[in-house]
Amino acid sequence: MLKKNVFGNLTRLSVFCTAPCIPQNLVSSFDCDMRVGSLIWEASENAEMYLVSAESTSGHRVELSTNTTSAQFSEFECGQSYYLTVQVVGNVCRSQPSNASVLQTEPCTPTSVFGFTDCISNIATVSWEPAEGAEYYTATVQGPNGPLGTCMSWLSSCGMPKLSCGETYNVSVIASSRQCNSTPSALSALNSVPCVPTGVSVVLDCATAEANVSWNASMGALNYVAYAWSRTFNFMSCESSGPVTHCTLNDLICGDNYTVQVIAVGDECSSLPSQAEHFRTVPCAPEVTATLDCYTDSVLLQWTPTDGSISYTANAETPKGLVSTCSSNSTNCELRGLACGQTYNVTMISYDGHCHSMPGTALAVASVPCPPEKVESNLLCSTNSAHVQWNLGAGAESYEVHAISTGGQMTRCDSTNTSCVMPNLVCGSIYNISVLAIGHQCNVSRSEITTLHSGW
Repeated sequence: MLKKNVFGNLTRLSVFCTAPCIPQNLVSSFDCDMRVGSLIWEASENAEMYLVSAESTSGHRVELSTNTTSAQFSEFECGQSYYLTVQVVGNVCRSQPSNASVLQTEPCTPTSVFGFTDCISNIATVSWEPAEGAEYYTATVQGPNGPLGTCMSWLSSCGMPKLSCGETYNVSVIASSRQCNSTPSALSALNSVPCVPTGVSVVLDCATAEANVSWNASMGALNYVAYAWSRTFNFMSCESSGPVTHCTLNDLICGDNYTVQVIAVGDECSSLPSQAEHFRTVPCAPEVTATLDCYTDSVLLQWTPTDGSISYTANAETPKGLVSTCSSNSTNCELRGLACGQTYNVTMISYDGHCHSMPGTALAVASVPCPPEKVESNLLCSTNSAHVQWNLGAGAESYEVHAISTGGQMTRCDSTNTSCVMPNLVCGSIYNISVLAIGHQCNVSRSEITTLHSGW
């Protein structure tokens, strides 16, 4: 722009624009039903538009622009304090941000709502996670026949009156501030104490030595646990899931008396124990000892009686399927007719008039060795000795070879295989040669006699 100065000369003038004024008198509000925040302010001169910013204490930030003197926000997070500021945008410059107006959003909806019952007092407690922005809470319990009641708390739990056993209730919680209420929480099931199981019975399975426990269904039960303990303080349990009303107790101590009770397990509580039932487990198998009779091909078995047993049976079997058995109502019996050169696995079973025991620990018993067969001897003239060989005698650990002449001279050789050299033979004699099989316990298995003529 040109203008004459005091001397009449033309001079160029510069025009400067000042920054727009900072917006004043910000007023914020929050619509609890719509969940919408609003802000109004006084208009600023030379404003072309306004930039509105909202930032929460947790760092959530929302911005918008408008050419009016109001703004609305629907993106606010629950339970937060938002600080709202406005800047004026002019033709060239923008103002500094205004002083903040503080807006409080509605409380957050309570989460993790659940109810549980004090298993002793049967008083229900509703609890939840604290909600942002909440000043107090109201919990409502709905029963099968309508609302049961409400409770209020400044904390994160409150109590309800006694409930009937085996019922299911629905619980919801609302968080409140001076200004707003939250939306109700999701419904959560509240299960009262399950009812005590009835009709408990126990059936012992003799074949598996397990006890099958059954009972009537209980209202409010999610599953069941049967507890058993013996007079020797052996404790065990079994569980059933869902509506199943039976389970099996295994690993029971043999020959013992047990007491069993069943409890119903609910969401938070278990019922009181059922009426006790009693049962006796299968008898124990005795620990057996064996004495081999080398001359009769038999084994004498002996054992200590087990509690409740009235009879016993021993079973001996080889890997090849040879079997021998004996029974007794005392504490011993004899296995007879054992085959030579075999290892028998001996197991004992006892009987109490109702069940047989499980087989006891197997005891390995070796029978007498078999006599060596096909004994052959060959004279070694240059050394006055003889080479003797034979077929293997099953069960033998070593062998003794005996040579007796008609004149009474005797010589021998020992071996752990199937041959040996007989030394010191007297020339011109006739020898009777036999081979003796030596076992772990017995050395009575002798071969047939063969004859050897020594040289002249």
